[in-house]
Amino acid sequence: TPPVPVPPGTTLYHVSDECAREGILGIGLDPAGGGNTTYNRCYPDRIHVCSRLGGALAFIHHQTTAQASTTFTSSGDFRAIGRIKGPRNLADLDLYAITAPKGSQFYEDSHFADGGIWTEQPISVVSVRLMERDEWEPIYLRLYPNPPPLKDRIAHMVEHTEQPGTAV
Repeated sequence: TPPVPVPPGTTLYHVSDECAREGILGIGLDPAGGGNTTYNRCYPDRIHVCSRLGGALAFIHHQTTAQASTTFTSSGDFRAIGRIKGPRNLADLDLYAITAPKGSQFYEDSHFADGGIWTEQPISVVSVRLMERDEWEPIYLRLYPNPPPLKDRIAHMVEHTEQPGTAV
């Protein structure tokens, strides 16, 4: 994974569940493994951030849209596995502005081309600021107005999801 130069003081963005707010505002961001996104990815300990507000808002949009569950085969091929993950609620997601700390190394996130980067280093609470909803939600709603009702989004995903055992 190629490194990405991020000068100290650069504003980055991090999306997280509202239920993690107390911990993030208490100790900052610690690299964690696994994956808690509708991308259904597993990865080693790291912190995912975005170098662009628009990219972070696109990620929020992805999180708030019903998604087909996907996986990768042993040969690395992308495959739908025929299940639907329900969308998250916009009200349950927080957006943080991160001031890039001096000495942090960031790497390109090859699965999120819209400014996605990651680091394996913790980010101190002094570099983390919870963005007020009125700072970003009006922009989000202008970019992604009037989402279709949940039942229509799920019906669309069911119609366009490959059956188990078939490649996408």
